[in-house]
Amino acid sequence: MNSLVVLLLLILNIKYKTYTELRKWFPSMLYVSTFNALYYYLCKHYLLWDFKSKFLSVRALRMIHIFLASPLVILLYLSKYPRDLKNQLQYNIWWIGLAMLFEVIAVKKQVLFFRRGWNFGWSFLLYIKMFIYSYFFKERKGLILFLSVLTTVVALKIFQVPLRRELLKGPVLLMLNKKKKKISFL
Repeated sequence: MNSLVVLLLLILNIKYKTYTELRKWFPSMLYVSTFNALYYYLCKHYLLWDFKSKFLSVRALRMIHIFLASPLVILLYLSKYPRDLKNQLQYNIWWIGLAMLFEVIAVKKQVLFFRRGWNFGWSFLLYIKMFIYSYFFKERKGLILFLSVLTTVVALKIFQVPLRRELLKGPVLLMLNKKKKKISFL
């Protein structure tokens, strides 16, 4: 199902020629993908949601969502964003509703699961944030980054995500430290 969603997104982006807006919206696409990846990094030992597949590994699914699905959704969403306020409200409601519909289907098909108190209500709030922040990121990067970090910290507190000290060192330093330890035992 995950591959079908990405294929559908790719077809829709081609159909609506969103690639002509790629340069304009690339920073917003990168912003969403970065925070998606940050979730997996900070919560890797305490996931609130994740994907399943009979055919793909969990790592492959995450990469597909970080580097393909999320950017394609954001490009499709932003490339047709209306100018007038009334239509913007309807447009956002439609996109959030569509995202929720896909999520309900994914949970029912058992390709997406929730844990540790995550539910559709939290997903709804996350979609509001994702869509609205991605739009405003182009004009107000500093504010959106501040709000994103703030809401991320609040979510980490609400869900009591245990942060380990090694997270602060980063994956490269952890890998180097492991190699040093192996060498020192020789």
